[in-house]
Amino acid sequence: MTRVGKPLVCANNGNTHAGGFSLLTACDLAVTHEGATFGLPEITHGLFPFLALAIVKDSLPKKVLWDMVYRARLLSAVETQQFHLVNEIVPKKDSVLERAVELTGFTAQWNGDIVSFGHDLYCNMRCSNLIEAVEQSRFALIAALKAMDESGLK
Repeated sequence: MTRVGKPLVCANNGNTHAGGFSLLTACDLAVTHEGATFGLPEITHGLFPFLALAIVKDSLPKKVLWDMVYRARLLSAVETQQFHLVNEIVPKKDSVLERAVELTGFTAQWNGDIVSFGHDLYCNMRCSNLIEAVEQSRFALIAALKAMDESGLK
């Protein structure tokens, strides 16, 4: 998902547990409905969220994450928005997809190459130290400005 080079928008119209929760977390934007629940309930099946943990670990405060893992605690839609895991909550399931499509329209109006370049930069910087991240960002900015100058875009 980090190599797609395009914004990923999640339209979540159901309960989102285990792998589904990690997929939602990996997306750039997410819309859900007010009745949805979110969690990592693998422990209730005698398992541990090994794969989901790799994706979710940096998205939640440590105490919240371990509460979800050890006690199979489910989050409400409001809680996921408070933790910035979803951007918007809609009142009805049948309006989730419509709103997610509207959000993709916002990103589609911008220069696709620049958006892709910026998305890839973000993904590549996630594990970089500050000096590496600034250097990568500087290189990206120079490349983007050069491309804009060559194409006549402003």
